[in-house]
Amino acid sequence: MLQNIKIKNFKKFAELDLQNFSRVNLFIGNNNSGKSTILEAIEICSTNDFYNSLQRSLRVRNIDESRNILRRTMPIRQRFDLLGSVEDYLFNNIPSKQATFAITGSGISPNTVISISVDNKINSQQINLLEEVLLSEHNLIKQSVNYKVTIDGNLKNESAIVVDNDNGLMSTRIKHPYKIYDVTYFQTKDIGIIGNLYSNIVKNKNKNLLIEKLQLFDSNFSNIELINEDFSVDIGKDILLPINYLGTGIISIVYLIIYMLNSGNGILLVDELENGIYYKKFADLIRTLDSLSHELNVQLFITTHSNDFIRNLDGFSELSLYRLNPKFDGGVMQWDRTKIMQYIDDKSADIR
Repeated sequence: MLQNIKIKNFKKFAELDLQNFSRVNLFIGNNNSGKSTILEAIEICSTNDFYNSLQRSLRVRNIDESRNILRRTMPIRQRFDLLGSVEDYLFNNIPSKQATFAITGSGISPNTVISISVDNKINSQQINLLEEVLLSEHNLIKQSVNYKVTIDGNLKNESAIVVDNDNGLMSTRIKHPYKIYDVTYFQTKDIGIIGNLYSNIVKNKNKNLLIEKLQLFDSNFSNIELINEDFSVDIGKDILLPINYLGTGIISIVYLIIYMLNSGNGILLVDELENGIYYKKFADLIRTLDSLSHELNVQLFITTHSNDFIRNLDGFSELSLYRLNPKFDGGVMQWDRTKIMQYIDDKSADIR
């Protein structure tokens, strides 16, 4: 499991040192306090493909759509145009244009360092690895993001992500990726991804386990099928019903359990888990996540700003709590369950 992470110059964090991760880790704080940024840092540190991590971040992160700053349907290239530049999006505002992440955990060298930097030019070695469509037009390149993994001083992985005027993001790889952990980021709205994950469950003969866990939320739940690229469920009616019949809260729970069943021996990142879920379901959901995390050896990193969710935390047997607040030194403090409960029971306190 991942045990610690040190973050420097990544987005809003100039420097952050998070220690003592456990099986379940919960980050609590107001909007724009850095909760999602921590999940993204963990993904960058652990995954073998920073290119896809950056694309996912741009695709699903909701950056104040009410002001039209970033639209999910907008091409990647236009998103960077609105955000200003890659360095504006990735880095805390210091001249070095470089972020570093030092991580420790089971099976990881204590000297593992991951760095991300931005150059205004890409070198000839990187140009030679680009697709032909870009080779003929490399004068259009705006900048590149360089990603390196160094372990005990030895370079294990190096790649470049190129941002150009016509093609948006393109990736080169100078060295083969070095995978540290299997990391999955929970994305509830991508039915294509969820369908593939469900197919993995069927292939691995884990469908009965999926049904067993779903029956904790509806005892009539007896089957789920992927039909014509959408889910249908059997809840005791004469026919299978579209999953939308269940309501958005139960759908989110179904999808979350599908993700859990695909995260064995890895890490699952869940941003604002409570979204759309009826608060009376939190206790059952937490117990389910706790049991699956042990059965499948999944390490969970979750963000929330829901007091109702926090009131049910006793369902987690192994839990580390982190409270985010810009007034704290470094922006984050580790709290125990007693302190967080005292905090939310204070009627003057509100973490939303």
